[in-house]
Amino acid sequence: MFIIFRQFLVISYFAFVHAERSALYEASKVGFQNWTLYHAHQGYTLEEFGHESTDQLDVAINQTEYEGVRAISPIIDIRPAWKFFVKLTILSNGVPVRTRDLCPNVHACAQISIMLGSTKESLNGIRNQPQDLQHNFTNHEFESGYLYNTEPGVPFVRINVQIISFGDVLKTFNITELVVLYDHCPETVQRLARYPNIPASQHEDRRIETKGECIENAILDNPQDHLLRFCDHQAKASFFGSCICSAGYEDVLNKCQECRGGYFRKSITSPKCSKCGQNTDVLPGRIFCQCKQTPIRYHRFQHEKGRSEKPCYAYPSQPRDVANQASNETIFFSWGKPSFTGDRPINYSIRCLPRENKPCLTLNGKPLETFSTLSLDYVITDLMPYVEYTFEVCSRNDVSLSNAEKGDCQEKTIRTLEGTPTAARNLLLEMNGRFLVVRWHRPFSTGAKGIRYRVKCGDIERLEDGVHLGGAVKDILIVNIDLGVEVKPGEISCEVTGISSLSKEGATVFKAITVPASSDSSGASGETIAGGIIGGIVFLVLLILCIAVIYRKWRERNEVLKAALNTIKLMEGGSEPQMHCRRELEQRMRNIYVPLQVLLNQNVVDLEQEEPIYEEIPISGYNYPYRKLKKVQELGQGNFARVSQCEADDICGRPGKTLVAVKQLKDDIKITDEKDFEDELELMKELKGCKNVIRLLGACSYPRCMIVEYLPGGDLLSFMLKSRQYRAQTEGEELSPTGGGEHQKTLEEMEEANPYATAYTAEGSFLKASDLMTFAMQIANGMQYVADLNIVHRDLACRNILVGYNRVCKVADFGLAKKVGDNGIYQRTEQAKLPVKWLPPESIKYGRSSLQSDIWSYGIMMWEIVTIGAVPYPGHKSKEIPALLNKGYRMEKPLHCKEELYELMLQCWSEDEKKRPNFKFIHQKLERMIEGLSTYINLEAYSDDSYLTFGAGDEILDEDEMIDIEDE
Repeated sequence: MFIIFRQFLVISYFAFVHAERSALYEASKVGFQNWTLYHAHQGYTLEEFGHESTDQLDVAINQTEYEGVRAISPIIDIRPAWKFFVKLTILSNGVPVRTRDLCPNVHACAQISIMLGSTKESLNGIRNQPQDLQHNFTNHEFESGYLYNTEPGVPFVRINVQIISFGDVLKTFNITELVVLYDHCPETVQRLARYPNIPASQHEDRRIETKGECIENAILDNPQDHLLRFCDHQAKASFFGSCICSAGYEDVLNKCQECRGGYFRKSITSPKCSKCGQNTDVLPGRIFCQCKQTPIRYHRFQHEKGRSEKPCYAYPSQPRDVANQASNETIFFSWGKPSFTGDRPINYSIRCLPRENKPCLTLNGKPLETFSTLSLDYVITDLMPYVEYTFEVCSRNDVSLSNAEKGDCQEKTIRTLEGTPTAARNLLLEMNGRFLVVRWHRPFSTGAKGIRYRVKCGDIERLEDGVHLGGAVKDILIVNIDLGVEVKPGEISCEVTGISSLSKEGATVFKAITVPASSDSSGASGETIAGGIIGGIVFLVLLILCIAVIYRKWRERNEVLKAALNTIKLMEGGSEPQMHCRRELEQRMRNIYVPLQVLLNQNVVDLEQEEPIYEEIPISGYNYPYRKLKKVQELGQGNFARVSQCEADDICGRPGKTLVAVKQLKDDIKITDEKDFEDELELMKELKGCKNVIRLLGACSYPRCMIVEYLPGGDLLSFMLKSRQYRAQTEGEELSPTGGGEHQKTLEEMEEANPYATAYTAEGSFLKASDLMTFAMQIANGMQYVADLNIVHRDLACRNILVGYNRVCKVADFGLAKKVGDNGIYQRTEQAKLPVKWLPPESIKYGRSSLQSDIWSYGIMMWEIVTIGAVPYPGHKSKEIPALLNKGYRMEKPLHCKEELYELMLQCWSEDEKKRPNFKFIHQKLERMIEGLSTYINLEAYSDDSYLTFGAGDEILDEDEMIDIEDE
C-alpha cells in the first residue's frame, strides 16, 4: 500500500514535464540551386538512435524540374515505427500573386503533395495534403500530419515533395525549407536521476518505459525503489523513484556537490550541508567534524559529543604561581589565573592525594573532600598537625567538568606545623601469663617529630618512647605490662595517651580486660596441697566426661559431615560423595580460614561453619591499606564498580588471611557515580550491629573501594533455585542429575523443557518449609535494624539477600538506599530505573519512598520465598504492573501457602501506607509461627508449574524488569 501511494505521489509530481519536438533533418535553400541537408538537433549523434553512420550523411537530394512539377526527394534515415511529420516552406520570390490572375478558370492552380515510401514506385504510405495557394501571398508553410516508416527492415525512407502547378505560375515559386520533425522524451535529470533520450510512443494507450540511474555521488532515496520513466504518445513523461545525494554531498542545481570547506552532511536524512562547530576540522568525506587536536586539544561537552555542529573548547592550563602557607591545622593556598582559559568560565579544585596508601584525613578522622572555588585562594581547615599532605590545585571549566576531567593541575606537598597529637588507634589488650600485652596503632598525627606514650594499666604507669617499644611492626606498637604474681583477678582498665616532643598531650583512649587469678605462688600450704589433690580428682572426672562428650560429638559430626557433603555435591550437580572427601571436609570445618585456593580446588562451599567474629570498628577506623588485599577472582561488575573476591591480611582484628568481598570503583566513572559510592560507604558505616545485615570491614582511599564480609552462599534467589533436589519421578522412572542411562536427565535439561516439571515435597526438597520461614524471619530482623536507623533500602528482593555460614541471611546491596529525615520519607527528584515489580504504588506514581515502602517490597520478597524463587506477578510484564496496581490487583495466594501467612503478605501490600505492619511486628509474627506446630508452607502441595522462574544463568533483572519510572 505504501509503495503504491508513493508511486502515485512521484508520478503526479512529474506528470507535467512537457513534450519536446526536435528537427531530425533540415534542408534550406537560398535561391533555386545548391540545396543542403544537415542534422539540426544539437547534442545527439546518429548512434544514439541506432544508426550505423557517424560523420557523413549520405543523402541524395534530387530536385527535378519539368513542366508543371517541381519536386524534392531526399532520402532520410528514420527508424521503423518512428512517428514524425514534415514541414515545408515555399516562397513566391517576393512577387505578390493572385490565383485569379494565374488560373481564372481553375480552382486549384498549384498543389503540394508529400509522398512517403522507400521508392517512388513502391509508395506504401501516401499522404496527400492539398493546399490551395492563397492569393496575394509572399510565403507559406505547409505541415503534414504524423507519418510513419512502417516497412520492417528498411532503415530509411524517401520523402518525395512535389509542387504541381499549371502553366507558367510554377516559375514564380521556390521551395525554401524542408524540415523533418519527431516527438521524443529528451535526455533529462529529474530528482537526481538521469534518463536517456527516447522517441514518443506510437500508440495512445501505451507508454514507453525507460530505466534511469542516479547521477554521480547520489544514491537511491529508497533502496526498494526502481528508477523508471514512462513516455506517452504525446512525449509527455512521468517518473517513478528518486535519488538523494550521498552523505558529504548536497543538491546544487540538480547536481550532487561535495560540501564546501567547513561544512558537513552527516547522513542522507539531513536536508543540506551544515556548518561545523567552532574549533573543529571537517574530516575527509565531509561527514563529521572533529575537535581540533593541534596545537591545542579541544573538547565538546559530554552531552554534545558526536554532534559536529556543536562547538569545541579547550581545557584551561594549570593555575600559575601556586603558593601556600601552613599552620598546625590549616593550609592557605593562593594562585594566579591560568594563561589559557579555553574561552570558558573558570573554577578551581583542591584535592588531597593519598601518600604511601595512607588516606587524607581531617583532624576528626574523616576523609578530606575535594574543594571547589571560583576565587584565586582557599583555606583548608581541620587538618592534622605535623602531617605531610600532598594537594593538587587544578583549573577547570564547564567543559572539563562535563567530561569528568580534573583539568590541568599543580601538585604541592606541605607539612602542617607541630601541634597536639591525635589519639592512638585500635587499642587491644590481651593476657599472656602474668603479662598484660597492650597493643595499638600509631596515631594518624604524632603532633611533632617525636612522640612518647603514657601507658597506664591499673596502678602501673609507664612512659615509653614509641621508637624503642618492643614488637613495633610498621605502625603497630606493643608493650608488655608485668602484673606480678600477686595480681588480683578482676577487671583492669588501661589507657594510652600520646605526648609529642613539645609536651602536648593528645586524646586518651581506654580499654578494659578481665584478669584471671594467677596460678603462680611463692609457697604451698597444706590447704593448697589438699586443694590440689581434690582438684586433681575433679580434673580426672571431668576428663572422663569430656572424652565421652567428645566421642558423642564425633559421632554427630560424622552425620553432619555426610549431610554437608551430600548438600554440597547436590548443589553442584555432582554425584554422591566419596569417602576420600571426608578428610578434606573435616579439615575445612576445623579451620574456617582455609586459604581460598584450597576451597577453589576442592570446589566445595561449607555453610555449616561458624560465622567469623570481627572486632568493633570505630567510624574513623575503617581505612585499610590496599596493598594488603590480594585479588583471587572477579565476581562481577556494574556500570561504575567491580566486585572481586580477595584475601585480606589482619583485617578487623583477625590474624592471618580472611576471605572478603571488595567493591572497587572503575577508573572512568562520573563525579555523580563517585558521590553515590561515597554515600553508600558512609551509610554502611552505620550498619554494624546486626547479624542479619552485611557488615563493612574496611575501605581504601586509593584506589577507592569498600571491603565487606564474604558470604559463600551467594544471593538467596540463586541459593533457593540451586538447592532444590534434582531427583524427581517422571513416568515412573528415576531421574538422576549425574547417573548414566538413556532415561536420565540433568537439571538443566529438565528446566529447559519445563522449569517447574517437578513437585518438590518436604521429604524430597533440600529446603524445608521451616528453612523458608527462617529465611523470612531473619530478613525481617535485619530490616528492623535498618529501619531503626531511618534507612530506606529501596531495592529489597531475594536477589539482594546474601546467605552466609549456617544459612544466615543478611540484607545487602545498599546502592539505592537512602537516609531519611524525621518524616521518614525520601522523595526522588531525578529520573531513575527501578525494579517496578517490587515497588509500592506510591513509589511508582509519585517517586516517594519510605520505611513503609520497604514493607511492601518485603511482602513481594516473602512471596518469592514461599514460591522458592518464582518471578512476581507471573504472566505479567513490568510495564503492565502500574495499571494492575491502579485497579487494586494483588497476587493470588500460592496453593501451598497457609491463609495466615498469605494474610501477612496482604497486610504488607496495603494501599494505605499507614496500615502496613512494621518489621518488628513481622519478625515477632514469623517467630511465633515458627515456634508453633502448624505448617505454614506445605511443600507437599507445592507445584511449580504454576509459576515462572529465572532459569539457570539468566539475568535476574533485564530491561523489562528495570524500567524507567518516569516513562510509566
